[in-house]
Parts: sequence; structure tokens; C-alpha cells
Amino acid sequence: MKKKNLWSAVLAMGLAATLSVGFVGCSDDDEPTPEIVTDNPLDKEVYYIAGKVTDGSAALEGVEVSTSGKSAKTAADGTYQLAMDKIGTYVVTFAKDGYVGVSADAVILSGTPKQGSISLSQALTSLATPVTVSADQDTIVYDERTHVAELAVPAGAVKEDTEITMTEYLKGAKAEADHASLSTINCTPDGLKFEKSVEVTVKNATSNAISFADVKHFVEDGNAWKEMGTADFDADRNVYACSLDGFSNHSFGPVYSVSDAGSSTENLSTVTIDNLGKMAAAEQEVTGKQKIGWEIQGDLKQLLGSAFSALSGSDLESLANQLNAAITSTKGSAAGVEEIPFSLGTAKVDGDQKVTIDMKAKKNLSSFSVNFNYQGRVVPFSVEIATYAGVSTTITKEGGASHPAHGGGVAQ
Repeated sequence: MKKKNLWSAVLAMGLAATLSVGFVGCSDDDEPTPEIVTDNPLDKEVYYIAGKVTDGSAALEGVEVSTSGKSAKTAADGTYQLAMDKIGTYVVTFAKDGYVGVSADAVILSGTPKQGSISLSQALTSLATPVTVSADQDTIVYDERTHVAELAVPAGAVKEDTEITMTEYLKGAKAEADHASLSTINCTPDGLKFEKSVEVTVKNATSNAISFADVKHFVEDGNAWKEMGTADFDADRNVYACSLDGFSNHSFGPVYSVSDAGSSTENLSTVTIDNLGKMAAAEQEVTGKQKIGWEIQGDLKQLLGSAFSALSGSDLESLANQLNAAITSTKGSAAGVEEIPFSLGTAKVDGDQKVTIDMKAKKNLSSFSVNFNYQGRVVPFSVEIATYAGVSTTITKEGGASHPAHGGGVAQ
């Protein structure tokens, strides 16, 4: 009996020791602890300006895009991206040797989610071939590639023979509607003053049966366009005409208005960084895509035909082309929609956490309105335009069982 009692005591002590070790192994102090990121780029307040620069329809590499101390050069595909640290209106400049420099407005609206973007694309135009204007001879100057506008320089307008250029180019988009350009010209040498007035004429693309109303002459003043007067329609010559007293950047076109017509979103891409169950923090490049561009809703020629039924087919075709060019001047780039790369940089994720980044395209509808002179009266015309305005980004975080924020939620 004594041996049995002894063995019972030994077994009891062994079991107690085993249970004691088990309890120690399950103590809170030995639970794995996830690494928490203290400076997460995804939490920073940053907004992007992104777009594409072209020469005609071709991507333009090496363009310097800059605003408010930030700058970037366009890649081989013409795309660029700038990171801004607050909302507001930015004046963005596009510059490349041999091209007319352009400035445009980028508006990051209040309520734009951080890590979101706005779209701003621009077409640049190479400088035209210089011509020599004689001091004692009348000279007609125009851009041979487009020939929408002409300068009639009379003898005596310059004091001596002067080499000048006149380049028709696409002005940049502005935050406030001012005018839709029929022709915008860059003239050098900048600041040249004439001894006699120089007449500028802008061709009306159709017959004189219809013309744009309220065509104005503007001069670029800093980052804005200053109205200088009217460019009157001369029905006999079928042109819009006014006088210049010197060289600058000049623009000629009708006043227009824009009103909101709704908005929507489209799914673009989703990036998931699944770090659940892993205690070390993780890093990953977050790349997606952005839709850029704009397009007229409907067939412009047919819409014009419904509004101006007495016009010939050739007039309707020419009017559609000129109105499309005028709308293009308010956008800074030609009609068309495409996708470009979009990057949020390197994201950091806590240990035992999953982060999902959803990117949606913002699509705005607007009504573009302009007036025409037609059959002895002013007739308004409106067309709806869809514009891809940028990317809206939503970041959702989900914590695992060991993460302090277990359950997670939408971060922004």
C-alpha cells in the first residue's frame, strides 16, 4: 500500500508540473504582436494632378510640367503625375524647347478624397517657321500648317526688316469659362510694337449663312486671358476681323457658358495587400489606372442639323469641325478617352492587416452653350460633353485577431 501511495504522489506531481507549463505557454506575454506602421503613406493628405501631353495625336516626352514648386517630366508615353499637399486651384505650366509654352488651371475641389486625383491633359504645338517682314512692303503672315488666322502687316508697320513667327496653338483649360477659341496665336518677338495697326482675320469655316456670335479678341495677361474688344464678322470676306498694335499671345473666339449635367463613377481597379496572419509590416507599390479625356455626347453634325435645318451638308460638316475645335480649346486636348497609369507610390501595411484600395473614375457631364448668328437672329446651341475628371480612391483596412483595430473599416 505504501508503494501505491508513493506512485500516486509522483503521478500527481508530474501532472501538476505539466499543467503549470501549459498555462505559462498560453500567457498573454507570449502572444505574437503585430508590427504597427507609424508613418503610413496611405494616411497622408496628398492629391494628384495627372494627365498626358501630346503633339497632335502623338505622345510628347520630356515636357516640363510644373506648379507651386512641384515639377515632373513627361514619360515616353507622354504621361505625368504631380503630388500636391492641399486642395485648391493650381496654375500648371507645360514647357518644352521648340514648342509654345502653355498654362492651364487644375482645380482640386473641396471634398476630394486624399489619394485621389484630377485629370489635366494638354496638346503642345511646335513653333512655326519664321518669316521676314519687310519695313517697306505689305506682308501676309500665317501658320502654314493650319492657316485659320492671317496677319496683314502693312508697309511701315515695322521700322526695319524683322523676322517673326506666328504659331497657331491650343490654349490651356481655365477654371472659369471665358471664350472658346477659333484661333489662338503665339507671335514673336514678344512685345514687338507696330508703327501702324496690323489687321488679323480668322476664317469662318462655313459659308456666311451662319457665324459665331459674340466673338471677342483676348490677350494673355499672366495666367488669364484679358478681353480687348470684339472681332467683328465681315460677311463679305467671311472672316472675323480686328486690329493688333503689338505682339503677344492673342486669342479670338466666342464667349460660351457651361452648366453641370450630372456625374457618375466607373470602376477602374482594385489593389489588395493581404498581410493577415503575418506579424511583420509589409510594403507594396500601388499602381492602377486613370481614365482621361472627353467626348461629345451624340453626333455633332446631326445635332447641328436639327438646330439649323436650312444649312447645306457641307456647311454642317464644316460647322461641326469648327465647333469641335472651339470646344477642344476649352479642354486643352483633343476629344477621345483613354487609360493611363496611375500610382499611389509605396503603401505600408501593419502586421496582421489587410488593406484594399479601390480606384474609381469620376465622369462629369456638362452642357456647353454658344450662340450663332443665323437667318438674321441670334440662335443659342447647346451640346452635352462627358469629361473624365480624375480618380476617387477609397482605402479599406481590416485587422486580424491580433491587430489592435480588429475588424477594420473604411479609412477614407
